[in-house]
Amino acid sequence: MSARLNPRSVELLQTPVPKMRVNEAEQVVLERFQIFGTASALCSERDQNFHIRAADGQEYVLKVAHPLEVSDVTDFQTEALRRIAVEDPDLPVPRIVTTHSGKTSTKIDLETGQRSTARLLTYLPGIPLSETTSTPRLRVILGRCLARIDKALADYSHPGAHHRLLWDLTSAAELAEFTSYLPDADMRSAVGAWLSHFEHSVLPLLSAVRSQVIYNDLNPSNVLVDPHQPEQLVGVIDFGDLVHSFLVVDVAVAAAYQLRYTTDPFLAVAELVAAYHCECPLEGREIDLLFDLIVTRLALALVITAWRARLHPGNRHYILRNANANYDLLKRLQHSSHIEIHQRLKTACRNAEAGSGIHRK
Repeated sequence: MSARLNPRSVELLQTPVPKMRVNEAEQVVLERFQIFGTASALCSERDQNFHIRAADGQEYVLKVAHPLEVSDVTDFQTEALRRIAVEDPDLPVPRIVTTHSGKTSTKIDLETGQRSTARLLTYLPGIPLSETTSTPRLRVILGRCLARIDKALADYSHPGAHHRLLWDLTSAAELAEFTSYLPDADMRSAVGAWLSHFEHSVLPLLSAVRSQVIYNDLNPSNVLVDPHQPEQLVGVIDFGDLVHSFLVVDVAVAAAYQLRYTTDPFLAVAELVAAYHCECPLEGREIDLLFDLIVTRLALALVITAWRARLHPGNRHYILRNANANYDLLKRLQHSSHIEIHQRLKTACRNAEAGSGIHRK
């Protein structure tokens, strides 16, 4: 493993989460939170999550952190949600439920002999965007919602904020060796070339733009919509990739997941970016970085999922569900005109300024 890679950040994705049984989850919720309910398992990358249906009809999510997760990082995520609840209480994000003694988390012992941190959050109903489709109206809503989350976290600081995370886009240069897990030579060449471009031509420019705590994972599985009105956003969930990074990275990550929804990929991107800009204006140099950061996110996703699929072959189909689409997009965008796309995004933001009354000094 490269000396540049943080061992703990690799281990978190490499080491399987110890399996807690459903009845154990129910016992934790009863003993620590004094809630009687039935549990069912949910999917997650690093934590083990359970959907809790309480006897009184309320619903919750029990999150059992990976034993290797540093407690500061778990608390960082918890306090971020508490911060959002104060700064922008109308945002549709989970709320922290305290234990019967008033604590935001509780330590539990696992069968492996390890200790873990358990937290209880409110459950947000709805279906993931990944089960339906994005629309122009929804992209506007998503862009504005993400901007509001970033504004709520703008001055948030915490000892766990600067933890190393493989899914932080700025780690992309460190993952060049992971290209060996990609399935064919053409893919390895294309992804490797882009990671090299990022390291030498993009990463140095990031030091000149704004940084703060960002959400970092507005992907379709974390966006919940009303099943009867799929253009209605009802929730943004999973703050497990929260990290202190560059503000424009948050926009790029969200935009990368919208590429697949339109024949012209950057039509969808421009809609989301312009909506974000209306709520939280981007600087010109941040807009100039968006194209490169979006393509880098595709490359990062390809190498991490290829590596994890090799580690966890039983879950290979789920892990690689978006790999082919991401590779097709990466190849297509590598041959796009950077200048044209930069101009399109700037024009979209200027039009958004004119429509929303944003005034530049």
